[in-house]
Amino acid sequence: MRVVTWNLWWRFGPWETRQKAILTELRELRPDVVGLQEVWAAGGENQAEWLAGELGMHWVWAPSPAPERWRRRIGDPTVDIGNAVLSRWPVTDRRTLRLPAPADVDDGRLALFTRLAAPSY
Repeated sequence: MRVVTWNLWWRFGPWETRQKAILTELRELRPDVVGLQEVWAAGGENQAEWLAGELGMHWVWAPSPAPERWRRRIGDPTVDIGNAVLSRWPVTDRRTLRLPAPADVDDGRLALFTRLAAPSY
């Protein structure tokens, strides 16, 4: 099983160009499972959904419950941030866990657990 994890760096910097490069690299790596951090969603679009569609993979998304600090950093109150998992196999279970943080720096970080219907060998 080939597993990749990647911090996508949300919508910082030249994200549109970077998104195409990420897709190119994932196509080349041909992973079975991809863990993604700092995934964006806005205006009905979701970066994980787009990548999954381009790669022919299943996907699951866990948005941050407190994206406000992130949004202020780029000056866009409409963009969500979260974690995602892409998988060659269907996702049969998922859970999220809010990670603890002091109230003055809580930016909604979370952990995403998934169970996959991977073949047994």
